[in-house]
Amino acid sequence: PPRAVVEATDAVGRTRLAKMPVVAIPLVLWLFAWSLWALWGIFVPLMVLVMGRNPRSVWKEIATYLQYVLRVTAYLSLAVDPFPGYLNRSQPDYPVRLELEYPPRLSRWLALARIVLNGPLVLVGFALIAVMAVAALVPVVTGPSLFYIQTRRQHALCLSRGSPDH
Repeated sequence: PPRAVVEATDAVGRTRLAKMPVVAIPLVLWLFAWSLWALWGIFVPLMVLVMGRNPRSVWKEIATYLQYVLRVTAYLSLAVDPFPGYLNRSQPDYPVRLELEYPPRLSRWLALARIVLNGPLVLVGFALIAVMAVAALVPVVTGPSLFYIQTRRQHALCLSRGSPDH
């Protein structure tokens, strides 16, 4: 079974917090590029269906990618202090790592189910992302919500009356 190992690190300093926006943007763009490269992983269920197992070289690349995603996520969420770097290489001394074991045989039925279900799941995922993006952009486009404006008016009215219940 997969296992995430997290080692304690020192507290995050102010200098790291100050440089985080500068470092985060290129790191996220690089991770996005790696994610586009990793899209070929959608063909893994086909390989499992044909061969009955995941080719070791393909599995190793996917495991390395997942480890890199974990390192970047831990760094950007301020869980660890060392910079994860831009190279997707195994770093056994990094405070956060993902330990995976190569599975010798995989179920062909599960691979077939993944092939059938991946399409609808991707569509649902993209739909949820679109809904969240629209929900985040509505206040930017339309301005403050009516509820916010009414609340501010009531607050101002209470202050002008000297009401203690504000």
